[in-house]
Amino acid sequence: MRPVFHMAAFVGEGVPNFEIRDTEKGTDLLVKTPYLGQALARTLGRSPAALMRGHGSVTVGETLPAPWAAASISN
Repeated sequence: MRPVFHMAAFVGEGVPNFEIRDTEKGTDLLVKTPYLGQALARTLGRSPAALMRGHGSVTVGETLPAPWAAASISN
C-alpha cells in the first residue's frame, strides 16, 4: 500500500504485510498469543501500520489518538 493523498503521508514508503501463516500453521488468523503478538510487532518494526491477511490493517502509535487517526484515514 502506498499513499495517494496527503492525509495518508503517515504510510511513508508503504506498510508491511503480516502473514500469520508464516508464523503459525493452522491458525484461526487471530493474534491471540504473546508469540503471535511478537511476530506482528516484528513485522511492524518502525512502521505505523501493517496489513493483515483476512483482517485488514493494524495501526500503532505513541499516543491513543495517533493510531486511531491512522486507522480512520486508511479505511
